Amino acid sequence: MKLIRIIILSLFIVSLLSCRALEEAVNQNFRQVRYFATSIREIERNKITFANGTLWKTDRLFIGVNMSPVFVVLDETRNRGWMYFRETKIGITQITADFFKYEDGNTNFLKSFQNDGAVIELADGSLWIVPVSQREMISTWFLNTEIIVNDEGNVLINPEKMEYISSVRLDTSIPE
Repeated sequence: MKLIRIIILSLFIVSLLSCRALEEAVNQNFRQVRYFATSIREIERNKITFANGTLWKTDRLFIGVNMSPVFVVLDETRNRGWMYFRETKIGITQITADFFKYEDGNTNFLKSFQNDGAVIELADGSLWIVPVSQREMISTWFLNTEIIVNDEGNVLINPEKMEYISSVRLDTSIPE
């Protein structure tokens, strides 16, 4: 009987921890971020100077080429986040306290393509019209890819591929 109580208690604790982990994951997935596109000016092992003059430290040894384009996504309140370089996500932290220009947005994830790519659905359930001229480009995007919606709500960004599409959000579902 004591063993059964211990097992039930253990399962309950694991269940609570799983719910908490899921809640934290959801909070991290739909979060306010800052972002900017730039290029690499100089690399020294795991320190990178961007074209905007800011100095950053990567979470691992970094090998790249000067003048390579990068896309940076930062936590809203800290100068820490990720740099996307050639479809690779690398953790970075700002070393200098220099001011630099950035944009604001919210993270989301690509859930599905509808109506032959005319509409995409994001993980939050929102639907977005894809202009005809940009449908071929987004056909290379993978499901569950991180997407940034700019604060104006008119641009969707795939930071991994450094691709942008102008879009309009739909308020209702479109039948397939």
